[in-house]
Amino acid sequence: MQQQISIPLVPVRHQSEADGFEMGVMSDGTPYLTASGLAFICGTARSNIITMVNDWQNQRLLPRGVAISQIISRNGGNPENDLHSAIKVKGTTYHAIPADNCMAVLEYYAFESRSDAEIARGNFRNLATQSLKEFIYTRTGYKATGALPAHIVRYTKNRAKIPYTHFSMLNEMTLSLIAPLEEAGYTLPDNLVPDISEGKLFCKWLRENRNVEPASFPSYEHEYPDGRKVSARLYPIEYLDDFRRHFHEVWLTERAAKYFSERDSLALEFVSNLSLPAPH
Repeated sequence: MQQQISIPLVPVRHQSEADGFEMGVMSDGTPYLTASGLAFICGTARSNIITMVNDWQNQRLLPRGVAISQIISRNGGNPENDLHSAIKVKGTTYHAIPADNCMAVLEYYAFESRSDAEIARGNFRNLATQSLKEFIYTRTGYKATGALPAHIVRYTKNRAKIPYTHFSMLNEMTLSLIAPLEEAGYTLPDNLVPDISEGKLFCKWLRENRNVEPASFPSYEHEYPDGRKVSARLYPIEYLDDFRRHFHEVWLTERAAKYFSERDSLALEFVSNLSLPAPH
């Protein structure tokens, strides 16, 4: 039975360069190459890598797989685990191969493969001074701080301030927008605050459709990761159903595209996949 490698299937950085060299970083900081990226540094055909990682449980019993397994074991890994995870970025599925496994495969092609090893040897020597992990971090611009994305930090700083009798705009936007975008591979930039956009629009809707004045709602001290503190509304729980309908039927369908196109058009492809079907 195949075993899955223990990395979350959520890429937070994914980069494809002009020469087809693909790499990225998972949400736990695990750097990876795609099958194309690994084939590139090994100087071999992509099909060779695809065949090996897709059928690793059988391939590891063959001479090439045995040699790579020995390298993985020597480096402290478990060769019985799959070599890759399938990830999806902008609707395309990739083979994400963690850097440690990539180095084992590269070492094989550099020193044990019968094929022309000049490219593999050169890359292996280069990565002896700069680890593949650091190389990927540098090329993708990933900061290995272990920190959560800023808006998730903002959520954790304020979550416990919200009584069960009320909801906050940030809590609900995290569940409906920020976290799903993160899962899809898009990290909301620090300077974008869509909960303010939806908050203003929803308050207008409440005035016009529920004849209530949101300015009369209680508030809490909302803290930003940089230490700023502002007063933010607490919305009575009886308006939660209204909010969720409003977010999906108004903000997400009518306003989100304009909001992101003016601020970060990269988000548009991710946002377009967030709409949930209405119940039949």
